[in-house]
Amino acid sequence: MGGISIGGVSVSYAGNRIIEKLSLTIKDGAFFTLLGPSGCGKTTLLRTLAGFLPVDAGEILFGNTDVTLWPAHKRDIGMVFQDYALFPDKTVFDNVAYGLRARKRDETTIRARTGEYLERVGLSGFESRRPAELSGGQRQRVALARALVIAPQVLLMDEPLSNLDAKLRVQVRETIRDLQKEAAITTVFVTHDQEEALALSDAIGLMRAGRVEQMGTPVEIYSMPVSAYVADFVGAANVIAATTQVYASKGADVEVQMAGARIVARSVTDIPAGPVKVLARQEDVQLYAPETGSGIPGTVFRRQYLGSRTHYKVRFESDGPVLSVERTGLDHGSIQEGAAVRVVLDKARTLVVPR
Repeated sequence: MGGISIGGVSVSYAGNRIIEKLSLTIKDGAFFTLLGPSGCGKTTLLRTLAGFLPVDAGEILFGNTDVTLWPAHKRDIGMVFQDYALFPDKTVFDNVAYGLRARKRDETTIRARTGEYLERVGLSGFESRRPAELSGGQRQRVALARALVIAPQVLLMDEPLSNLDAKLRVQVRETIRDLQKEAAITTVFVTHDQEEALALSDAIGLMRAGRVEQMGTPVEIYSMPVSAYVADFVGAANVIAATTQVYASKGADVEVQMAGARIVARSVTDIPAGPVKVLARQEDVQLYAPETGSGIPGTVFRRQYLGSRTHYKVRFESDGPVLSVERTGLDHGSIQEGAAVRVVLDKARTLVVPR
């Protein structure tokens, strides 16, 4: 089938430039997620891939085929929308079969493939129902079956889980991932939900103001964010102002001054001497008793017990930076609000980026 290549694409909407010279490559058969907040350009890019919006510049290739100027109906895509976009007057069977009938498939093939995909999404026996008789999760499964039954070259999904409750979201996203893997269809999935992105994706493109801030696997995005924006958007990270007196190359250990102490962390990119930001995931911060002597002294001013984990807020000084700390297990119950502690940052997992 081939993957997707986007080369130098610029897109405007309502007279405003939304995407500027964006380039990226999505591997054949990959589940690729465009992640980011509202207004970052992710849905605009998806609609451009679908052929609903024209490009101002650049090119889009599906495999080796340039589809930049092709209309949507010629791009061989399956599309799943946030609001399901089902035909209210058609049965479940006819909704799923619609794309096959539009492609003039014979009735035997239509019945066989439609029945097969309704079974795959767990809706056998629902063929004669109409969308109004289904739950939100069932409607989204119908929309998924309709998109996949035509065996498209590319599957595009625009926040398809956002209208479902938390439990249904998990169930439907597992169905989506299972079917996508089985069909090996190159998929572009749009969401603002970091958990969905981490759980589903082979690769993630985190967008910011019409460009990709970072692209990588879920592990790379989470464990090696290239900026404070990435660290803060994907997972909860402490972002602390600091300074360094020396230049550090990418990947090197660098000593920084932070909260009146010196710590060693790893540079994400080339770091010039001067102001920097320290990034530390809240689960990578350790709290110890004051008498241990190591670490930065601080005070716990908030503690929230959350069952399997406990969340702390620690202030280094009376007017100093505040650190979020999350510890799992039951061994941290002895640390109460008002307790003096020493904070130790994991050198291997604490990162430094330019301010």
